[in-house]
Amino acid sequence: QRADQAALQQEAFRKQQIQRQADDEALSAFRARVKLGDRVAMSCKGFRGCQLIGMVVEMKQPLAYIQWENATPAMQWVRLDKLFPSPQ
Repeated sequence: QRADQAALQQEAFRKQQIQRQADDEALSAFRARVKLGDRVAMSCKGFRGCQLIGMVVEMKQPLAYIQWENATPAMQWVRLDKLFPSPQ
């Protein structure tokens, strides 16, 4: 029975690793194709569950100039590696 439990835990861990890798690849692909007019999101520093939502208005790799819908200052340069897809 312990062997069965260990096998189940190992399989669950393997599935988590596969999902994490797929999520990382999808996020990298998103960041590689960000363009003007795209809606993006960024986590707020120090606030769990807080999310800034905005639109890319200028690009200068590796930065994007974002016009935020819900933040002050309303516009900010942000590193692309801090951005993720905006919730719909």
